[in-house]
Amino acid sequence: MKRLLTTGSISGLGWLLLLPLAGPLSAAPPASPATAKAALLKAVAFYHGKAATHGGYVYRYSADFSLREAEGIPGPDTIWIQPPGTPAVGLAFLDAYETTGDPACLKAAVDAAHALSRTQLSSGGWYYSGSFGSADRQKWLYRRDAQGKLISGQTWPKGEAGWHLWKVGKHKGDNQTTLDDDVTQSAIRLLVRADKATGFKDEEIHEAARFALETLLKVQYPAGGWSTNHETYPEAPPSVSRYPLKQASFPKSWSRTWTKDFTGCYVTNDNLHATAMDA
Repeated sequence: MKRLLTTGSISGLGWLLLLPLAGPLSAAPPASPATAKAALLKAVAFYHGKAATHGGYVYRYSADFSLREAEGIPGPDTIWIQPPGTPAVGLAFLDAYETTGDPACLKAAVDAAHALSRTQLSSGGWYYSGSFGSADRQKWLYRRDAQGKLISGQTWPKGEAGWHLWKVGKHKGDNQTTLDDDVTQSAIRLLVRADKATGFKDEEIHEAARFALETLLKVQYPAGGWSTNHETYPEAPPSVSRYPLKQASFPKSWSRTWTKDFTGCYVTNDNLHATAMDA
């Protein structure tokens, strides 16, 4: 059986620099801050140099990197957005940079942020995964090309935000932004923090972060909630006339069988609202 490296390894090493050195955890002498820093920088360099695909990451790898895994087996040019994918790794790199000040950690985080800006959809957010393979990229309405340049002349699906459009389902397969499992929210958190870390001077990261934040605000309903997905760019937020504010209530009778239907309505599954507010 092949040994596995997981995306939790980098963030776990980062905590070494934050642990108190007052007492040993075992019979061995405690690591010094310098030793912990050297180990962290070695881990960042290894992961950035060996695991990255177009600056992005998946969930886990075999020790020789011949196998890559996420929810399924991703292709060689596919990155994963859904945590613990690319945003999780990029945020760990930023933690390392803010702790050590080492520019190599910032470079690794910026590369991860660019992987996100180049897989941002025209609907404003991200799907569970992103592709850099030329054939696969043609299937999605990405805002930028694989080199980071905004695609000109592209026609975007646009309209008023709301689940009445989502239920039509016209662009689920090529332009679906999802807030499920902290996907778009985690991408926003990495872009915003990378934007600040670079002094707001990386134009690509700055623009992608602003566009994503503005979109997240525009798809918020008058009651304050969000749906799981949207697939059109919101030219206007959901209207109060279509989604009126009402007192909380429940019917006298309802089905006890769960329909497993997330296509519309306000969704609280998987801490969606908490991660959206955090973003």
